[in-house]
Amino acid sequence: EGGMSDTDEDDGSLTSSLDVPSGVPGLEGVRYLHNLFPEEFLEELDEIRDGLTGSMASSNMYANRRFLRSNELARKVLSYLPKELGYTHVLSDMRFIEYPPGG
Repeated sequence: EGGMSDTDEDDGSLTSSLDVPSGVPGLEGVRYLHNLFPEEFLEELDEIRDGLTGSMASSNMYANRRFLRSNELARKVLSYLPKELGYTHVLSDMRFIEYPPGG
Protein backbone atom coordinates (compact mmCIF):
# COMPACT_ATOMS: atom_id res chain seq x y z
CA GLU A 1 0.00 0.00 0.00
CA GLY A 2 1.24 3.49 -0.82
CA GLY A 3 3.65 2.11 -3.44
CA MET A 4 4.12 3.06 -7.03
CA SER A 5 2.34 0.04 -8.54
CA ASP A 6 -0.90 -1.90 -8.22
CA THR A 7 -2.05 -5.35 -9.13
CA ASP A 8 -4.49 -5.32 -12.02
CA GLU A 9 -7.64 -6.92 -10.60
CA ASP A 10 -8.67 -8.40 -13.95
CA ASP A 11 -5.62 -10.52 -14.67
CA GLY A 12 -3.43 -10.30 -11.55
CA SER A 13 -0.54 -8.69 -13.42
CA LEU A 14 1.57 -5.93 -11.93
CA THR A 15 0.92 -2.59 -13.66
CA SER A 16 2.05 0.93 -12.94
CA SER A 17 -0.68 3.00 -11.32
CA LEU A 18 1.04 6.19 -12.43
CA ASP A 19 1.35 5.89 -16.19
CA VAL A 20 -1.17 6.99 -18.79
CA PRO A 21 -1.46 4.36 -21.54
CA SER A 22 1.39 4.80 -23.99
CA GLY A 23 0.74 6.27 -27.40
CA VAL A 24 -1.68 8.99 -26.26
CA PRO A 25 -0.43 12.14 -28.06
CA GLY A 26 0.21 15.11 -25.80
CA LEU A 27 0.00 13.12 -22.58
CA GLU A 28 3.61 12.01 -22.26
CA GLY A 29 4.63 12.35 -18.62
CA VAL A 30 1.03 12.59 -17.35
CA ARG A 31 0.37 10.48 -14.26
CA TYR A 32 -2.76 9.07 -12.62
CA LEU A 33 -2.41 8.94 -8.86
CA HIS A 34 -5.24 6.74 -7.60
CA ASN A 35 -6.29 6.80 -3.94
CA LEU A 36 -3.54 9.30 -3.19
CA PHE A 37 -5.26 11.28 -0.43
CA PRO A 38 -6.65 9.81 2.78
CA GLU A 39 -10.37 10.24 3.39
CA GLU A 40 -9.73 12.62 6.31
CA PHE A 41 -7.85 15.04 4.04
CA LEU A 42 -10.61 14.92 1.41
CA GLU A 43 -13.17 15.68 4.13
CA GLU A 44 -11.02 18.63 5.25
CA LEU A 45 -10.96 19.97 1.69
CA ASP A 46 -14.71 19.58 1.41
CA GLU A 47 -15.26 21.56 4.62
CA ILE A 48 -12.97 24.31 3.37
CA ARG A 49 -14.73 24.34 -0.02
CA ASP A 50 -18.12 24.71 1.65
CA GLY A 51 -16.90 27.84 3.43
CA LEU A 52 -15.72 29.59 0.27
CA THR A 53 -17.78 32.01 -1.79
CA GLY A 54 -18.63 30.64 -5.22
CA SER A 55 -18.54 32.35 -8.59
CA MET A 56 -20.44 31.56 -11.79
CA ALA A 57 -18.51 34.27 -13.67
CA SER A 58 -17.06 32.33 -16.56
CA SER A 59 -17.62 32.92 -20.25
CA ASN A 60 -17.09 29.30 -21.26
CA MET A 61 -18.16 27.21 -18.27
CA TYR A 62 -21.46 26.71 -16.48
CA ALA A 63 -20.15 25.61 -13.10
CA ASN A 64 -19.72 27.14 -9.69
CA ARG A 65 -16.06 27.84 -9.00
CA ARG A 66 -14.48 28.53 -5.62
CA PHE A 67 -10.94 29.83 -5.23
CA LEU A 68 -8.45 29.57 -2.39
CA ARG A 69 -4.80 30.41 -1.81
CA SER A 70 -3.26 28.40 1.03
CA ASN A 71 0.40 27.58 1.56
CA GLU A 72 -0.61 25.20 4.36
CA LEU A 73 -2.86 23.13 2.07
CA ALA A 74 -0.22 23.18 -0.68
CA ARG A 75 2.29 21.69 1.78
CA LYS A 76 -0.23 18.99 2.74
CA VAL A 77 -0.86 18.11 -0.92
CA LEU A 78 2.91 17.89 -1.48
CA SER A 79 3.31 15.60 1.53
CA TYR A 80 0.98 13.04 -0.10
CA LEU A 81 2.73 12.98 -3.48
CA PRO A 82 5.03 9.98 -3.97
CA LYS A 83 8.61 11.09 -3.29
CA GLU A 84 9.71 9.11 -6.37
CA LEU A 85 8.08 11.74 -8.60
CA GLY A 86 10.55 14.35 -7.38
CA TYR A 87 8.11 17.21 -6.73
CA THR A 88 9.45 19.84 -4.34
CA HIS A 89 6.70 22.46 -4.57
CA VAL A 90 2.93 22.65 -5.08
CA LEU A 91 1.26 25.93 -6.03
CA SER A 92 -0.86 27.43 -3.28
CA ASP A 93 -3.70 28.50 -5.61
CA MET A 94 -6.58 26.03 -5.61
CA ARG A 95 -9.81 26.00 -7.54
CA PHE A 96 -12.83 23.86 -6.77
CA ILE A 97 -15.17 23.38 -9.74
CA GLU A 98 -18.71 22.21 -9.00
CA TYR A 99 -20.31 20.89 -12.16
CA PRO A 100 -24.08 20.50 -12.24
CA PRO A 101 -25.50 16.96 -12.58
CA GLY A 102 -24.86 15.68 -16.09
CA GLY A 103 -22.30 18.43 -16.72
